[in-house]
Amino acid sequence: MKKRSKNIVKMKPGNNDFIGEMEMKTYRAEIENDDFEIILAENEEEAIEEYWNLEDQGHTIFNLFELDDDYNIVKTIM
Repeated sequence: MKKRSKNIVKMKPGNNDFIGEMEMKTYRAEIENDDFEIILAENEEEAIEEYWNLEDQGHTIFNLFELDDDYNIVKTIM
């Protein structure tokens, strides 16, 4: 994936055979040690799946927030 502009991702041919653009939402997953991970996802369900994957990778997870383009919290997901 090549990041084209904030929250817009262009997929390369052969990468799931998707050609075009799709708007991505930005999410913040709070993890251990007052740290966080940024998740780019098409929708809330995909973000939640990625959130649980962080736990599977050994992180302690706490909260998941949807962010606006300025990285302000607009919604608490979990």
